[in-house]
Amino acid sequence: MIRKFLTAQYSRYGYYHFLRESLKQKKFEYSDIVSPKNKNAEEIVIVGSGESLNDLSQEEIIKYGEMDSIGINFSGFHKSLKCKECLIELKPDSYSLFAKLIINNPGQKMYINHFMAKNLKDQDILIDLYSKKNIFSFDVVRFRSSSISTFRRLMSFHLRIGHFFVRKPIHNGASLVMALTIAAIRKYKRIHIVGVDLNGSNYFYENGDYLGHPWEELCSRRTPEVISFEKNNKKHATQSSKFAQQWQEFSIDETVPFIIDYLKNCDVQIVVPNPASGFNAYLK
Repeated sequence: MIRKFLTAQYSRYGYYHFLRESLKQKKFEYSDIVSPKNKNAEEIVIVGSGESLNDLSQEEIIKYGEMDSIGINFSGFHKSLKCKECLIELKPDSYSLFAKLIINNPGQKMYINHFMAKNLKDQDILIDLYSKKNIFSFDVVRFRSSSISTFRRLMSFHLRIGHFFVRKPIHNGASLVMALTIAAIRKYKRIHIVGVDLNGSNYFYENGDYLGHPWEELCSRRTPEVISFEKNNKKHATQSSKFAQQWQEFSIDETVPFIIDYLKNCDVQIVVPNPASGFNAYLK
């Protein structure tokens, strides 16, 4: 019964694309990123790209640097706080920039969401990335559904039971959802949320220390519509149902509170050191 349920759901909502031709017949496998990387660790820090990263004290940088850590997208390239693992999920035209930055981070494990990367026009960039020893590929389950209630039921099942059969995190609406579900599946007792500002502020790299090629190229990637929404509403675009619907997904305002409730029911403590972070609203 369970196997039939899983087969039906994952064949419909999961993505199993390997790009064998693009990888020149190289044997290719997805990494299991939901398995614990440090079995003795009880804490993890999830690192976003908010400008509050630049305000971390040296003491905080040392503390977080000693924990298990997951960086979301370009947060893995912060000059001071070096995440042990980074989840890379970019628009196809951003991978050339990512390839330029990766040279300076040989000691980090970088996990690329292959479902998004497979749309890259210049496949040579992807082939070169996968040839590096610290670059891995992963897959996700999205549970795209017509209703948030159905999505939450599927999410709950996956966090409790499904992940034992399908070793993938959940993604819907934002990379933050993916990082939180990885932390939930790994069963950390305390989750620190750092650099996830969600308050309309800039990104950490929109700062004098990062200006100059190739970071200026990254600063120009946000559309005027997104910039206007974030500044006027003091929110991140992923919190907007309008933007989420364009991606046929749900906003994090609809998904993250449910994950938070799940974590609290598992006696997981969530710590947000930045009092100005919009993430605090999800903890009330």
